[in-house]
Amino acid sequence: DPKVFLYEPTHTWIMTLAVGNIIQFFQSKNLKDWKKSGEFGKTSGSHGGVWECPDLFPIKIKNSNIQKWMLLVSIGDGAPNGGSGTQYFVGHFDGSNFINENKDDKILWVDYGPDNYAGVTWNNVPKNKRVFIGWMSNWKYAQTVPTGKWRSAMTIPRELDLVNTFKGLRLSSTPINALKQLRNNVINFTGSRNLELPSSTCEIELKFDLKEINQKDFYISIINNKKEEIRAGFNPLTNEFYIDRTNSGIHSFYKSFATKSKAMRNSNDEIIKMHLFLDHSSLEMFADDGLTTMTSVFFPTSSMTSVSFSSNTLELKTLRGNIYSLSKAVPEK
Repeated sequence: DPKVFLYEPTHTWIMTLAVGNIIQFFQSKNLKDWKKSGEFGKTSGSHGGVWECPDLFPIKIKNSNIQKWMLLVSIGDGAPNGGSGTQYFVGHFDGSNFINENKDDKILWVDYGPDNYAGVTWNNVPKNKRVFIGWMSNWKYAQTVPTGKWRSAMTIPRELDLVNTFKGLRLSSTPINALKQLRNNVINFTGSRNLELPSSTCEIELKFDLKEINQKDFYISIINNKKEEIRAGFNPLTNEFYIDRTNSGIHSFYKSFATKSKAMRNSNDEIIKMHLFLDHSSLEMFADDGLTTMTSVFFPTSSMTSVSFSSNTLELKTLRGNIYSLSKAVPEK
């Protein structure tokens, strides 16, 4: 899966190529004749599966002029919640080789859900933005999902940023601003109460004070009339966000599909933010302004119709939120 871009300092074309379980870099002046300039990965990152779909690009630390380079690498197996996933490395590229600057050599993931794989970014997006889109599936079950005339979809496009956090430099992924053009009617709500969904394709924003949940699990359940549900939540005892699809509908096609995926929080802000996109049979969650991102598909036997909150937070006074119904396409001007 070669990815090619122009390296401006030397006006040289660079090709990033996945080879087995490493990345190799090649240079060319004419896009015809190539020579190998370096390689990366023998002792870095996760090697739970074959490396695929690399992407290398410059990215500035948010709210600064300091530039780093980011290398995305997808792996077919070995992601934190099983199966396919995409890891990233932050460092320096000198036109020939990539140098990883992750001091603690931690394995960092673009998305901690089970269903965001093989994503790459567009070149030449206006205002030097970096926009990413991934394949919303997992090689563990991609060829056996219970769908008829289609199989798999793509994630919504996401703007990538590099953010200084208390854990160090971390990637944030947020829905591109243009998606706001899909919004229709809005339901504003305060406090934990049951709500009817305006559509099975909708956007949900919510935030609450961490102190108010008193070390108790918080979750939002998206439910249909057959009591199938997909949950997205936060557990303060473990400091983890999660998506739980154990009771979300059809799951017999793969033995470990009915699982609860977890991801450590990357913020220490007292206000928890969760931003969800529901699209019939997929849920994409962007927590803490995209510092923790999770994507999950699920297969309900009827459309989702309502949302409810965990019973131990029914008196959650600081909870604020919006639910938007979404159009299928951007309205013509």
